[in-house]
Amino acid sequence: MKRALLLLALVACKQDVTLQQVEARLVVPTPLVDVSAQVGETVPFVVRLEHSRGEAVEVVGIDVVAVQGTGFTYTGETGQTLAQNEVLELPFAYAPDDSGFDVAALYIRTNAVDGTFQITARGRAALPQVEAFPAAADFGPVAVGETKSVQVRLDNDGDEPVAIGAVTTDTRFTVIGTLPVTVPDGGFVTLPVSYAPIDAGAVTAVLTLSVGDQDFASVSLRANDCANGTPALYDADGDGVSGCAGDCDDADPDVRPGAAEVVNGADDDCDGDIDEGSAGTDDDGDGYCEGTTCTDGSTPGDCNDARAASNPGATEVNGNGYDDDCDGAVDAGSVDLDGDGTAPPLDCNDSAANVFPGAPEIVDGLDNDCDNAIDEGTTAGDDDGDGYCEGTVCTGALMPGDCDDTDALTYPGAAELPDWVDNDCDGDIDEGTVNEDGDGDGFTTAGGDCDDTDDTVNPARGNCP
Repeated sequence: MKRALLLLALVACKQDVTLQQVEARLVVPTPLVDVSAQVGETVPFVVRLEHSRGEAVEVVGIDVVAVQGTGFTYTGETGQTLAQNEVLELPFAYAPDDSGFDVAALYIRTNAVDGTFQITARGRAALPQVEAFPAAADFGPVAVGETKSVQVRLDNDGDEPVAIGAVTTDTRFTVIGTLPVTVPDGGFVTLPVSYAPIDAGAVTAVLTLSVGDQDFASVSLRANDCANGTPALYDADGDGVSGCAGDCDDADPDVRPGAAEVVNGADDDCDGDIDEGSAGTDDDGDGYCEGTTCTDGSTPGDCNDARAASNPGATEVNGNGYDDDCDGAVDAGSVDLDGDGTAPPLDCNDSAANVFPGAPEIVDGLDNDCDNAIDEGTTAGDDDGDGYCEGTVCTGALMPGDCDDTDALTYPGAAELPDWVDNDCDGDIDEGTVNEDGDGDGFTTAGGDCDDTDDTVNPARGNCP
Protein backbone atom coordinates (compact mmCIF):
# COMPACT_ATOMS: atom_id res chain seq x y z
CA MET A 1 0.00 0.00 0.00
CA LYS A 2 2.91 2.29 0.79
CA ARG A 3 4.23 1.62 -2.70
CA ALA A 4 0.90 2.62 -4.26
CA LEU A 5 0.82 5.86 -2.26
CA LEU A 6 4.36 6.69 -3.29
CA LEU A 7 3.52 6.13 -6.97
CA LEU A 8 0.40 8.22 -6.61
CA ALA A 9 2.44 11.06 -5.20
CA LEU A 10 4.85 10.87 -8.09
CA VAL A 11 2.07 10.76 -10.65
CA ALA A 12 0.38 13.75 -9.03
CA CYS A 13 3.37 15.83 -10.04
CA LYS A 14 2.64 15.15 -13.69
CA GLN A 15 0.14 17.44 -15.37
CA ASP A 16 -1.14 14.83 -17.90
CA VAL A 17 -2.43 12.31 -15.30
CA THR A 18 -5.23 13.41 -13.02
CA LEU A 19 -6.93 10.09 -12.18
CA GLN A 20 -6.15 8.20 -9.00
CA GLN A 21 -4.23 5.01 -9.63
CA VAL A 22 -5.71 1.83 -8.22
CA GLU A 23 -4.44 -1.57 -7.24
CA ALA A 24 -5.48 -4.15 -9.86
CA ARG A 25 -4.04 -6.99 -11.87
CA LEU A 26 -4.60 -6.67 -15.64
CA VAL A 27 -3.46 -9.07 -18.33
CA VAL A 28 -3.19 -8.84 -22.12
CA PRO A 29 -3.15 -12.50 -23.23
CA THR A 30 -1.79 -11.75 -26.70
CA PRO A 31 1.02 -9.17 -26.71
CA LEU A 32 1.73 -9.91 -30.40
CA VAL A 33 -0.90 -9.67 -33.12
CA ASP A 34 -0.41 -10.71 -36.77
CA VAL A 35 -2.88 -9.46 -39.39
CA SER A 36 -3.05 -10.04 -43.15
CA ALA A 37 -4.99 -7.92 -45.61
CA GLN A 38 -5.31 -7.07 -49.26
CA VAL A 39 -4.26 -3.57 -50.23
CA GLY A 40 -7.37 -1.42 -49.93
CA GLU A 41 -9.10 -3.87 -47.62
CA THR A 42 -9.95 -3.11 -43.98
CA VAL A 43 -9.47 -6.02 -41.58
CA PRO A 44 -10.78 -5.56 -38.00
CA PHE A 45 -9.19 -7.29 -35.02
CA VAL A 46 -9.46 -7.01 -31.24
CA VAL A 47 -7.03 -6.92 -28.35
CA ARG A 48 -8.32 -8.52 -25.11
CA LEU A 49 -7.73 -6.85 -21.77
CA GLU A 50 -8.50 -9.15 -18.81
CA HIS A 51 -9.05 -7.99 -15.21
CA SER A 52 -8.18 -10.81 -12.83
CA ARG A 53 -7.89 -9.17 -9.43
CA GLY A 54 -8.38 -5.90 -7.53
CA GLU A 55 -10.35 -2.70 -7.89
CA ALA A 56 -12.26 -1.55 -11.01
CA VAL A 57 -10.04 -0.04 -13.66
CA GLU A 58 -10.69 2.66 -16.26
CA VAL A 59 -9.13 2.70 -19.74
CA VAL A 60 -7.89 6.26 -20.04
CA GLY A 61 -6.28 6.18 -23.50
CA ILE A 62 -5.26 4.18 -26.56
CA ASP A 63 -2.22 5.13 -28.60
CA VAL A 64 -1.14 3.67 -31.95
CA VAL A 65 2.49 4.39 -32.84
CA ALA A 66 3.67 3.42 -36.31
CA VAL A 67 7.02 1.64 -36.25
CA GLN A 68 7.13 0.62 -39.91
CA GLY A 69 4.66 1.63 -42.58
CA THR A 70 1.09 2.62 -41.78
CA GLY A 71 -2.37 1.13 -41.68
CA PHE A 72 -3.17 0.43 -38.01
CA THR A 73 -5.87 2.44 -36.21
CA TYR A 74 -7.96 2.20 -33.05
CA THR A 75 -11.66 2.22 -33.89
CA GLY A 76 -13.26 2.19 -30.43
CA GLU A 77 -13.78 4.54 -27.50
CA THR A 78 -11.92 5.23 -24.26
CA GLY A 79 -13.19 5.66 -20.73
CA GLN A 80 -14.50 2.11 -20.33
CA THR A 81 -14.56 0.71 -16.81
CA LEU A 82 -13.40 -2.84 -16.26
CA ALA A 83 -14.40 -4.63 -13.03
CA GLN A 84 -12.74 -7.66 -11.52
CA ASN A 85 -13.04 -10.82 -13.66
CA GLU A 86 -14.30 -8.84 -16.65
CA VAL A 87 -12.82 -8.95 -20.16
CA LEU A 88 -12.72 -5.96 -22.48
CA GLU A 89 -12.23 -6.39 -26.23
CA LEU A 90 -10.67 -3.28 -27.75
CA PRO A 91 -11.32 -2.87 -31.50
CA PHE A 92 -8.52 -2.09 -33.94
CA ALA A 93 -8.29 -2.19 -37.73
CA TYR A 94 -5.61 -2.79 -40.32
CA ALA A 95 -6.16 -1.00 -43.66
CA PRO A 96 -2.93 -0.99 -45.72
CA ASP A 97 -2.56 1.37 -48.64
CA ASP A 98 0.51 -0.35 -50.11
CA SER A 99 1.87 -3.86 -50.31
CA GLY A 100 4.54 -5.02 -47.85
CA PHE A 101 4.91 -5.29 -44.08
CA ASP A 102 3.67 -2.82 -41.46
CA VAL A 103 4.45 -2.73 -37.75
CA ALA A 104 2.84 -0.64 -35.02
CA ALA A 105 3.02 -0.41 -31.22
CA LEU A 106 -0.40 -0.38 -29.57
CA TYR A 107 -0.45 1.22 -26.11
CA ILE A 108 -3.39 0.64 -23.74
CA ARG A 109 -3.27 3.13 -20.87
CA THR A 110 -5.30 2.49 -17.70
CA ASN A 111 -5.41 4.05 -14.22
CA ALA A 112 -4.10 0.85 -12.67
CA VAL A 113 -0.67 0.73 -11.09
CA ASP A 114 1.70 -0.43 -13.84
CA GLY A 115 -1.37 -0.31 -16.05
CA THR A 116 0.09 0.68 -19.44
CA PHE A 117 0.36 -2.24 -21.83
CA GLN A 118 2.20 -2.46 -25.13
CA ILE A 119 1.08 -4.80 -27.91
CA THR A 120 3.05 -5.26 -31.11
CA ALA A 121 0.87 -5.41 -34.25
CA ARG A 122 2.39 -6.80 -37.43
CA GLY A 123 0.61 -6.49 -40.74
CA ARG A 124 1.23 -8.22 -44.05
CA ALA A 125 -0.34 -6.43 -47.01
CA ALA A 126 -0.58 -7.94 -50.46
CA LEU A 127 -1.99 -6.71 -53.73
CA PRO A 128 -5.04 -8.77 -54.67
CA GLN A 129 -4.09 -11.69 -56.90
CA VAL A 130 -7.06 -11.09 -59.15
CA GLU A 131 -6.66 -10.76 -62.89
CA ALA A 132 -9.25 -9.46 -65.31
CA PHE A 133 -9.72 -10.89 -68.81
CA PRO A 134 -9.86 -9.54 -71.41
CA ALA A 135 -7.73 -6.46 -70.85
CA ALA A 136 -9.97 -4.72 -73.39
CA ALA A 137 -13.64 -5.52 -73.89
CA ASP A 138 -14.93 -4.71 -77.37
CA PHE A 139 -18.71 -4.42 -77.70
CA GLY A 140 -18.46 -4.15 -81.49
CA PRO A 141 -21.17 -2.22 -83.34
CA VAL A 142 -24.13 -1.25 -81.15
CA ALA A 143 -27.09 0.60 -82.62
CA VAL A 144 -28.85 3.46 -80.87
CA GLY A 145 -31.74 1.99 -78.86
CA GLU A 146 -29.91 -1.32 -78.46
CA THR A 147 -28.18 -2.56 -75.30
CA LYS A 148 -25.31 -5.01 -75.56
CA SER A 149 -23.42 -6.82 -72.79
CA VAL A 150 -20.01 -8.45 -72.48
CA GLN A 151 -18.55 -10.56 -69.69
CA VAL A 152 -15.35 -9.59 -67.89
CA ARG A 153 -13.84 -12.58 -66.10
CA LEU A 154 -12.13 -12.09 -62.73
CA ASP A 155 -9.73 -14.87 -61.68
CA ASN A 156 -8.46 -15.04 -58.09
CA ASP A 157 -5.13 -16.88 -57.87
CA GLY A 158 -4.73 -16.06 -54.19
CA ASP A 159 -5.64 -18.08 -51.09
CA GLU A 160 -8.19 -15.59 -49.75
CA PRO A 161 -11.54 -14.45 -51.17
CA VAL A 162 -11.45 -10.89 -52.45
CA ALA A 163 -14.32 -8.39 -52.61
CA ILE A 164 -14.03 -6.42 -55.86
CA GLY A 165 -15.62 -3.08 -56.60
CA ALA A 166 -15.91 -1.69 -60.12
CA VAL A 167 -16.75 1.64 -61.74
CA THR A 168 -16.71 2.92 -65.33
CA THR A 169 -15.60 6.31 -66.61
CA ASP A 170 -18.61 6.59 -68.92
CA THR A 171 -22.17 6.10 -67.68
CA ARG A 172 -23.19 4.51 -70.98
CA PHE A 173 -21.19 1.50 -69.79
CA THR A 174 -22.88 -0.06 -66.75
CA VAL A 175 -21.74 -2.84 -64.43
CA ILE A 176 -24.68 -5.19 -63.95
CA GLY A 177 -25.39 -6.57 -60.49
CA THR A 178 -24.56 -5.75 -56.88
CA LEU A 179 -21.10 -4.55 -55.98
CA PRO A 180 -18.71 -5.41 -54.52
CA VAL A 181 -18.60 -8.92 -55.94
CA THR A 182 -16.63 -11.55 -54.03
CA VAL A 183 -14.19 -13.68 -56.01
CA PRO A 184 -13.54 -16.93 -54.12
CA ASP A 185 -9.96 -18.01 -53.47
CA GLY A 186 -8.73 -20.08 -56.40
CA GLY A 187 -11.94 -19.37 -58.31
CA PHE A 188 -13.48 -16.84 -60.66
CA VAL A 189 -16.60 -14.80 -61.31
CA THR A 190 -17.89 -13.08 -64.41
CA LEU A 191 -18.72 -9.42 -64.23
CA PRO A 192 -21.34 -8.40 -66.83
CA VAL A 193 -20.96 -4.92 -68.33
CA SER A 194 -23.58 -3.41 -70.64
CA TYR A 195 -23.44 -0.57 -73.16
CA ALA A 196 -26.36 1.57 -74.33
CA PRO A 197 -25.28 4.20 -76.91
CA ILE A 198 -26.80 7.60 -77.38
CA ASP A 199 -25.34 7.90 -80.89
CA ALA A 200 -23.40 5.77 -83.39
CA GLY A 201 -20.02 7.36 -82.68
CA ALA A 202 -16.96 5.48 -81.45
CA VAL A 203 -16.74 5.39 -77.65
CA THR A 204 -13.94 4.30 -75.32
CA ALA A 205 -13.97 4.12 -71.54
CA VAL A 206 -12.22 2.41 -68.63
CA LEU A 207 -13.60 -0.10 -66.13
CA THR A 208 -11.61 0.35 -62.91
CA LEU A 209 -11.45 -2.55 -60.45
CA SER A 210 -10.76 -1.91 -56.77
CA VAL A 211 -10.44 -3.50 -53.36
CA GLY A 212 -11.84 -1.11 -50.80
CA ASP A 213 -10.65 2.33 -51.83
CA GLN A 214 -7.57 1.05 -53.71
CA ASP A 215 -7.58 0.57 -57.47
CA PHE A 216 -5.61 -2.45 -58.65
CA ALA A 217 -6.56 -3.13 -62.29
CA SER A 218 -8.48 -1.72 -65.23
CA VAL A 219 -10.19 -2.97 -68.37
CA SER A 220 -10.48 -0.84 -71.49
CA LEU A 221 -13.99 -0.65 -72.95
CA ARG A 222 -14.88 0.29 -76.50
CA ALA A 223 -17.88 0.24 -78.81
CA ASN A 224 -18.56 1.29 -82.40
CA ASP A 225 -14.81 1.71 -82.81
CA CYS A 226 -13.95 0.23 -86.20
CA ALA A 227 -10.48 1.75 -86.32
CA ASN A 228 -9.25 0.01 -83.16
CA GLY A 229 -11.76 -2.80 -82.75
CA THR A 230 -11.73 -6.56 -83.23
CA PRO A 231 -12.43 -7.25 -86.94
CA ALA A 232 -14.66 -10.31 -86.45
CA LEU A 233 -17.11 -8.29 -84.33
CA TYR A 234 -17.69 -5.89 -87.19
CA ASP A 235 -18.57 -8.66 -89.68
CA ALA A 236 -21.53 -10.12 -87.82
CA ASP A 237 -22.95 -11.95 -90.85
CA GLY A 238 -19.60 -13.45 -91.88
CA ASP A 239 -19.82 -12.32 -95.50
CA GLY A 240 -16.20 -11.10 -95.55
CA VAL A 241 -17.03 -7.40 -95.50
CA SER A 242 -17.43 -5.55 -92.22
CA GLY A 243 -19.60 -2.57 -91.50
CA CYS A 244 -16.34 -0.63 -91.33
CA ALA A 245 -15.80 -1.40 -95.03
CA GLY A 246 -19.29 -0.40 -96.14
CA ASP A 247 -21.51 -3.43 -95.46
CA CYS A 248 -24.88 -1.72 -95.27
CA ASP A 249 -26.63 -4.70 -93.62
CA ASP A 250 -24.27 -6.71 -91.43
CA ALA A 251 -27.06 -9.07 -90.42
CA ASP A 252 -27.54 -10.43 -93.97
CA PRO A 253 -24.64 -12.32 -95.65
CA ASP A 254 -26.23 -11.72 -99.07
CA VAL A 255 -25.90 -7.95 -98.67
CA ARG A 256 -22.48 -6.36 -99.07
CA PRO A 257 -20.54 -4.22 -101.54
CA GLY A 258 -20.02 -6.27 -104.69
CA ALA A 259 -22.93 -8.65 -104.07
CA ALA A 260 -25.25 -9.57 -106.94
CA GLU A 261 -28.37 -7.43 -107.04
CA VAL A 262 -31.55 -9.55 -107.08
CA VAL A 263 -35.24 -8.73 -107.08
CA ASN A 264 -35.95 -8.64 -103.35
CA GLY A 265 -36.61 -5.00 -102.48
CA ALA A 266 -33.16 -4.67 -100.84
CA ASP A 267 -29.97 -2.86 -101.77
CA ASP A 268 -27.91 -6.03 -102.11
CA ASP A 269 -24.70 -4.37 -103.32
CA CYS A 270 -24.86 -1.38 -100.93
CA ASP A 271 -24.67 1.21 -103.71
CA GLY A 272 -27.78 3.11 -102.62
CA ASP A 273 -30.03 1.62 -105.32
CA ILE A 274 -32.54 -1.18 -104.91
CA ASP A 275 -32.93 -4.07 -107.40
CA GLU A 276 -31.09 -2.16 -110.14
CA GLY A 277 -30.14 -4.27 -113.15
CA SER A 278 -32.93 -6.73 -112.38
CA ALA A 279 -36.21 -7.40 -114.16
CA GLY A 280 -38.08 -5.60 -111.38
CA THR A 281 -36.57 -2.13 -111.91
CA ASP A 282 -36.55 0.55 -114.58
CA ASP A 283 -32.87 0.76 -115.48
CA ASP A 284 -33.15 3.01 -118.54
CA GLY A 285 -35.46 5.58 -116.90
CA ASP A 286 -38.36 5.27 -119.36
CA GLY A 287 -40.90 4.43 -116.64
CA TYR A 288 -41.06 0.69 -117.45
CA CYS A 289 -39.37 -2.43 -116.06
CA GLU A 290 -38.97 -5.64 -118.08
CA GLY A 291 -40.56 -7.90 -115.47
CA THR A 292 -44.19 -8.68 -114.82
CA THR A 293 -43.93 -6.94 -111.44
CA CYS A 294 -41.87 -3.83 -110.75
CA THR A 295 -40.36 -3.11 -107.32
CA ASP A 296 -39.63 0.58 -107.95
CA GLY A 297 -43.11 1.78 -108.86
CA SER A 298 -42.55 1.62 -112.63
CA THR A 299 -44.86 -0.14 -115.11
CA PRO A 300 -44.22 -3.70 -116.35
CA GLY A 301 -43.67 -4.64 -120.01
CA ASP A 302 -40.39 -3.07 -121.17
CA CYS A 303 -38.86 -5.19 -123.95
CA ASN A 304 -35.43 -3.53 -123.72
CA ASP A 305 -34.59 -1.97 -120.37
CA ALA A 306 -31.21 -0.76 -121.59
CA ARG A 307 -32.85 1.51 -124.22
CA ALA A 308 -35.17 4.31 -123.06
CA ALA A 309 -36.67 4.61 -126.57
CA SER A 310 -38.04 1.07 -126.35
CA ASN A 311 -41.10 0.65 -124.13
CA PRO A 312 -44.83 -0.11 -124.48
CA GLY A 313 -45.67 3.60 -124.70
CA ALA A 314 -43.10 4.49 -127.39
CA THR A 315 -43.79 5.12 -131.08
CA GLU A 316 -42.41 2.64 -133.56
CA VAL A 317 -39.60 4.02 -135.70
CA ASN A 318 -39.12 2.12 -138.95
CA GLY A 319 -35.67 1.24 -140.10
CA ASN A 320 -33.82 1.22 -136.78
CA GLY A 321 -33.92 -2.54 -136.15
CA TYR A 322 -35.73 -2.25 -132.80
CA ASP A 323 -39.22 -3.10 -131.60
CA ASP A 324 -39.67 0.40 -130.24
CA ASP A 325 -43.23 -0.01 -128.93
CA CYS A 326 -42.74 -3.54 -127.58
CA ASP A 327 -45.58 -5.00 -129.60
CA GLY A 328 -43.51 -7.97 -130.75
CA ALA A 329 -42.87 -6.68 -134.27
CA VAL A 330 -39.69 -5.08 -135.55
CA ASP A 331 -39.64 -2.62 -138.45
CA ALA A 332 -41.51 -3.57 -141.60
CA GLY A 333 -39.22 -5.59 -143.83
CA SER A 334 -36.90 -6.61 -140.99
CA VAL A 335 -36.55 -10.25 -140.03
CA ASP A 336 -36.42 -11.07 -136.30
CA LEU A 337 -36.03 -14.86 -136.36
CA ASP A 338 -35.84 -15.33 -132.59
CA GLY A 339 -38.62 -12.87 -131.77
CA ASP A 340 -36.60 -10.95 -129.21
CA GLY A 341 -37.59 -7.54 -130.60
CA THR A 342 -34.28 -6.80 -132.29
CA ALA A 343 -33.25 -7.65 -135.82
CA PRO A 344 -29.79 -8.11 -137.30
CA PRO A 345 -27.33 -6.51 -137.58
CA LEU A 346 -28.15 -5.05 -134.15
CA ASP A 347 -28.99 -8.51 -132.86
CA CYS A 348 -25.64 -10.31 -132.69
CA ASN A 349 -27.36 -13.72 -132.47
CA ASP A 350 -30.77 -13.92 -134.09
CA SER A 351 -31.17 -17.56 -133.19
CA ALA A 352 -31.26 -16.92 -129.43
CA ALA A 353 -34.14 -14.94 -127.97
CA ASN A 354 -32.08 -14.01 -124.90
CA VAL A 355 -29.40 -12.34 -127.02
CA PHE A 356 -29.88 -8.74 -128.14
CA PRO A 357 -28.45 -5.32 -127.21
CA GLY A 358 -29.57 -4.52 -123.68
CA ALA A 359 -30.46 -8.09 -122.74
CA PRO A 360 -29.50 -9.09 -119.18
CA GLU A 361 -26.30 -11.12 -119.08
CA ILE A 362 -26.80 -14.63 -117.72
CA VAL A 363 -24.53 -17.63 -117.17
CA ASP A 364 -24.87 -19.41 -120.51
CA GLY A 365 -21.58 -18.88 -122.32
CA LEU A 366 -23.22 -16.33 -124.67
CA ASP A 367 -22.77 -12.63 -125.18
CA ASN A 368 -26.34 -11.87 -124.19
CA ASP A 369 -26.14 -8.08 -124.45
CA CYS A 370 -24.02 -8.01 -127.63
CA ASP A 371 -21.15 -6.03 -126.06
CA ASN A 372 -18.47 -8.58 -127.05
CA ALA A 373 -18.08 -9.86 -123.46
CA ILE A 374 -19.39 -13.19 -122.22
CA ASP A 375 -21.12 -13.74 -118.85
CA GLU A 376 -19.87 -10.46 -117.42
CA GLY A 377 -21.70 -9.37 -114.29
CA THR A 378 -22.59 -12.98 -113.48
CA THR A 379 -21.06 -15.47 -111.07
CA ALA A 380 -19.22 -17.12 -113.99
CA GLY A 381 -17.46 -13.96 -115.17
CA ASP A 382 -14.42 -12.12 -113.84
CA ASP A 383 -15.64 -8.56 -113.44
CA ASP A 384 -12.64 -7.13 -111.59
CA GLY A 385 -9.93 -8.70 -113.76
CA ASP A 386 -8.17 -10.66 -111.02
CA GLY A 387 -8.53 -14.02 -112.81
CA TYR A 388 -11.27 -15.38 -110.54
CA CYS A 389 -15.05 -15.62 -110.75
CA GLU A 390 -17.29 -15.80 -107.68
CA GLY A 391 -19.14 -18.93 -108.79
CA THR A 392 -18.18 -22.59 -108.58
CA VAL A 393 -18.07 -22.80 -112.38
CA CYS A 394 -16.36 -20.07 -114.42
CA THR A 395 -16.40 -19.07 -118.06
CA GLY A 396 -13.23 -19.95 -119.96
CA ALA A 397 -9.99 -20.39 -118.02
CA LEU A 398 -11.02 -18.40 -114.94
CA MET A 399 -10.60 -19.84 -111.44
CA PRO A 400 -13.58 -20.09 -109.05
CA GLY A 401 -13.85 -18.76 -105.47
CA ASP A 402 -13.73 -14.96 -105.69
CA CYS A 403 -15.52 -13.56 -102.64
CA ASP A 404 -15.79 -10.03 -104.09
CA ASP A 405 -15.74 -9.77 -107.87
CA THR A 406 -15.79 -5.97 -107.77
CA ASP A 407 -12.38 -5.70 -106.07
CA ALA A 408 -9.24 -6.85 -107.89
CA LEU A 409 -7.38 -7.03 -104.55
CA THR A 410 -9.79 -9.65 -103.22
CA TYR A 411 -9.52 -13.27 -104.39
CA PRO A 412 -8.34 -16.65 -103.03
CA GLY A 413 -4.67 -16.34 -102.07
CA ALA A 414 -4.52 -12.55 -102.18
CA ALA A 415 -2.47 -10.69 -99.59
CA GLU A 416 -4.57 -9.78 -96.56
CA LEU A 417 -4.73 -6.01 -96.06
CA PRO A 418 -5.81 -3.96 -93.02
CA ASP A 419 -8.97 -2.78 -94.77
CA TRP A 420 -11.74 -4.62 -92.85
CA VAL A 421 -12.29 -6.90 -95.86
CA ASP A 422 -11.55 -10.62 -96.28
CA ASN A 423 -9.01 -10.12 -99.08
CA ASP A 424 -7.86 -13.74 -99.34
CA CYS A 425 -11.40 -15.20 -99.17
CA ASP A 426 -10.61 -17.56 -96.27
CA GLY A 427 -13.48 -16.39 -94.07
CA ASP A 428 -11.34 -14.23 -91.76
CA ILE A 429 -10.90 -10.46 -91.88
CA ASP A 430 -7.52 -8.72 -91.60
CA GLU A 431 -5.67 -11.66 -90.02
CA GLY A 432 -1.93 -11.09 -89.89
CA THR A 433 -2.35 -7.32 -90.14
CA VAL A 434 -2.33 -4.51 -87.60
CA ASN A 435 -6.10 -4.99 -87.24
CA GLU A 436 -5.75 -8.50 -85.79
CA ASP A 437 -5.76 -9.25 -82.05
CA GLY A 438 -3.21 -12.03 -82.21
CA ASP A 439 -2.88 -12.67 -78.47
CA GLY A 440 -6.55 -12.28 -77.58
CA ASP A 441 -6.08 -9.54 -75.00
CA GLY A 442 -8.66 -7.27 -76.62
CA PHE A 443 -6.12 -4.94 -78.26
CA THR A 444 -5.00 -4.91 -81.87
CA THR A 445 -1.71 -3.46 -83.00
CA ALA A 446 -3.66 -0.60 -84.57
CA GLY A 447 -5.42 -0.19 -81.21
CA GLY A 448 -2.16 0.30 -79.33
CA ASP A 449 -0.87 -3.21 -78.55
CA CYS A 450 2.93 -3.00 -78.71
CA ASP A 451 3.36 -6.81 -78.51
CA ASP A 452 0.49 -8.74 -80.06
CA THR A 453 2.08 -12.08 -79.19
CA ASP A 454 1.88 -11.56 -75.42
CA ASP A 455 -1.51 -11.03 -73.72
CA THR A 456 0.18 -9.55 -70.64
CA VAL A 457 1.56 -6.64 -72.67
CA ASN A 458 -0.99 -4.05 -73.75
CA PRO A 459 -2.12 -0.49 -72.99
CA ALA A 460 -4.47 -1.63 -70.19
CA ARG A 461 -1.53 -3.03 -68.22
CA GLY A 462 0.45 0.16 -68.72
CA ASN A 463 3.45 -1.56 -70.28
CA CYS A 464 3.08 -0.20 -73.81
CA PRO A 465 4.74 3.16 -74.43
